[in-house]
Amino acid sequence: QPAGVHQALGWLLGRHEGLRRAVRGSSITAADASLAKLLRADDSLVTRGLAEVTLGAQLDPNNAPRFLSLARYALTFPVGEETSRRVAADAYRRALTIQPHLLARILDDLSARKADQDLLFESVPRNQVLRLQLAQYLEQRSRRQAAWAAYEEAITLSAIPAQEVET
Repeated sequence: QPAGVHQALGWLLGRHEGLRRAVRGSSITAADASLAKLLRADDSLVTRGLAEVTLGAQLDPNNAPRFLSLARYALTFPVGEETSRRVAADAYRRALTIQPHLLARILDDLSARKADQDLLFESVPRNQVLRLQLAQYLEQRSRRQAAWAAYEEAITLSAIPAQEVET
């Protein structure tokens, strides 16, 4: 499946950027001409990898795991802080729009990465049910200030249904 190939290639490129940087400055010569070209390339493999993982998600737009992969890639191999945060939050929101039951898994992933409150909130669609679940998750982990803010937003969203945004 083309989407899977693009995602696999993207992750491969991301993982090899560090190796490329280490080898680039050494006296090691690449026996393979294509490898030598890759090692000399000026553009970052991480940037190329992000483009491939993004394309994989776009080719399979209703596949939540592809969007989880995109979000994780953006946070694992940052292209730039703002770009990576935006890509990750957008991808997590899309995954939750497709499969809302992934909320705890996504919040566990973000918590393991020490995500701040802004990234947590940006990663969850403005949906009353999901905001309530976000609040409960945060409360269970003793993040009371963030839980309070999520509860307040859930209440606001329930009072004004027209404000509810699914994406």
